[in-house]
Amino acid sequence: MESLYFLIPLFLIVFITFPISLNIRASFNLKNKKGIVSLYVFNIRLTVIEFRLQDNNIFIKKNKKEEIVEFELSEKQKRFAKQFSVQIQNKVNVKNLVSFTRIGTKDALETSMYNGIINSVFACVFGYIKNLKPYAKIDVLSYPAFNKNLFIITLYGKMSISFFDFIYSLLMSFIIIKRSEKYEGNK
Repeated sequence: MESLYFLIPLFLIVFITFPISLNIRASFNLKNKKGIVSLYVFNIRLTVIEFRLQDNNIFIKKNKKEEIVEFELSEKQKRFAKQFSVQIQNKVNVKNLVSFTRIGTKDALETSMYNGIINSVFACVFGYIKNLKPYAKIDVLSYPAFNKNLFIITLYGKMSISFFDFIYSLLMSFIIIKRSEKYEGNK
């Protein structure tokens, strides 16, 4: 019976140190200003969020309900988000990044120019990521639509992070923000 009690801490240690596989799939149609984001953990779909942009609002559709969301972050939230991104940047293991573009303007010259520009932007951004994470598999796929008028960009990313690293980054961000507030308060 005592051996079962030893399994609980062992399970917790394995859970904390085992990297969690996270797939994010996003697609956005610039012409219709609509997009979709799906989140998978261990290849199990957690959520699918459809959204559309209109004026300065984001309409989010989740579970057949649509709601209006306006994003305004306070200065403290912006500093926390920036510090958290700095803390977690080196702890995330990027496994796969793919960009898929389908662009068309009904003019072959314009279509090829737009495809070249967007592919160059993705190649630069993905090249920067490849320098930071050399083991990441990166693809830039482009399919021009010469006879259609459309603009679709789809991104697929597979990343993993251990639960311990996520919690550590979260706590360090809180500590650094609190210390900076305390330092600014003493001035």
